[in-house]
Amino acid sequence: MFKIVLFVLYLFTVCSAQAQENKGTTISLLTCSPGEEVWAQYGHTAIRWRNDSIGRDVVINYGMFSSQQPYFIPRFILGLTDYQVGIESFSDFYMSYSYEGRGVIEQVLDITEADKARITKAIENNLQPENRVYRYNFFKDNCTTRARDILLHQLSENVYFANNREVNNTYRTLIHRWNAPYPWARFGEDMLLGIQADQPLKVTEQQFLPELLQEDMARASYMGHPLVSQTKIILTPISKTHQAFFPVPPLFIGVCLFCCSLLVVCFEYKKHRICRIWDILLMLLSSIPGLILTIMIFSQHPCVNINLLLFLFQPLPLFFMWKTEKNKFQKAWWIFWLCSILLGCLGALWQTYPSGIIFVALSLLTRPLVHL
Repeated sequence: MFKIVLFVLYLFTVCSAQAQENKGTTISLLTCSPGEEVWAQYGHTAIRWRNDSIGRDVVINYGMFSSQQPYFIPRFILGLTDYQVGIESFSDFYMSYSYEGRGVIEQVLDITEADKARITKAIENNLQPENRVYRYNFFKDNCTTRARDILLHQLSENVYFANNREVNNTYRTLIHRWNAPYPWARFGEDMLLGIQADQPLKVTEQQFLPELLQEDMARASYMGHPLVSQTKIILTPISKTHQAFFPVPPLFIGVCLFCCSLLVVCFEYKKHRICRIWDILLMLLSSIPGLILTIMIFSQHPCVNINLLLFLFQPLPLFFMWKTEKNKFQKAWWIFWLCSILLGCLGALWQTYPSGIIFVALSLLTRPLVHL
């Protein structure tokens, strides 16, 4: 009986200490506007933990990585990039984003002291060296979804999100809203994303983007009241003119390539001979992206394994670039490539292709048609 009393007193002491520590604690979600770097063009999410009574104001950040990691480029391509959680003072965080001219919006959560205690404990556990590193997944496990989960999974009741966003949103249509100022970045991302990126998403699946999570949190309810009690603009973004990576858009390049292909076909018809240089150029145009898309089959990145563009861009043309008149497989190759390109064009019915890619496909199609 005496041991039971001591145990109860111990629990009371621990709970009182935790309550005192979390009394006056404010936990907020920070949403940051996009930056100039490619990895920052979709914005960022972090958590602010503040307690004025103990003089502590910190930001928990799940988006830390180092490009100096061994084999960073191959690991990035194969989806093996590791991110980690870090912590910094709010003043350092503020100065960094102010220097970059990026906006920051704070959403203060209206949750109980017990909720705050559980979140604090979960963050402290997550900051332990053995728990800091995680395998990054842009769509399903990134800095935004990590921040959301560490907050919402510790609450005593479920959070209800208003389901008033378009039901046909996909990963591709959502990221198109943010990469519109970067046509060549959009082109590259559309090349790598396969048919899975065009499937409709649930509301929670769309919260991989910081701004969408912010919108959903603003409309969310918890324990019969709004989850967010206060929204503050910490920093206002400075509007900047986006510098194009290449001034000519992909669609224009595709149309020009198709026009050149038609001119070459006319030349060949008039001269009654095949232009081998154009054969080689278009075979390279097909095979070099094809090598990348073939490698992406083995990548752990989401939505890149099944890509119908592989019918258009494949490494096989590399093996048929020599003079093929003496090759007994010559005709079979051109028939195979013709069928592959036609299948690739049909793939546009199910998968959204990059801007201008159909004109590239039509350019490739001229080569087997000429040879057959």
